[in-house]
Order: sequence, then structure tokens, then C-alpha cells
Amino acid sequence: PDRAGTEDQDAEGGSAEVRLLPPEEFERLVASSAQEPEWHAAVLVAGEGGLRMGEILALEWGDIDLKAGPLTVMRNDWRGQIGSPNSGKDREIPLPS
Repeated sequence: PDRAGTEDQDAEGGSAEVRLLPPEEFERLVASSAQEPEWHAAVLVAGEGGLRMGEILALEWGDIDLKAGPLTVMRNDWRGQIGSPNSGKDREIPLPS
């Protein structure tokens, strides 16, 4: 699997830096989340698709096409406020079949 990343926010809410988990840490996170199906799915999607925490929290079932495969990131949750993704535009994440 790809490495999962997190983006820190600076005091004004802007991007400060991106930290990536080394592959072995990501694998440990995947393994430890396996006991909790909801978290396991979120960890896999975040790591494979490069989603930020706020993007994961804002996902809805309609954002994924279970037949064709893409996951569309359209929203971000920042402190309970739903808005656009940090990039300002939607993006599609291909999911493995």
C-alpha cells in the first residue's frame, strides 16, 4: 500500500506541512485497525487515496461508485464545518477492484 499522509494546519487554517507515514508504520496502522471495520476502511482509503482526515470525515455513501470504482472527494470537515476540499475542487480517487 501507499503511505498515508496528514497535513497539519497552521494558526490561520492554512497548510503547514505534510507528514507521511513510513510504509512499515502504515502497515502497522492497517493491521491494528483490522479489529474495527469502520476505522479499517477509513485507514485503507486514506492511505491508498491520500485523503486528509477532514476529507475522510466528510465522506458520504454517494461519494463512491461501488460498480465503477472511483471515490469522489467533494467536501472537507474542518472543526465541524463542512466546506470544499483544501484544493478547492473535487477530485476522483481510483479504487482497486
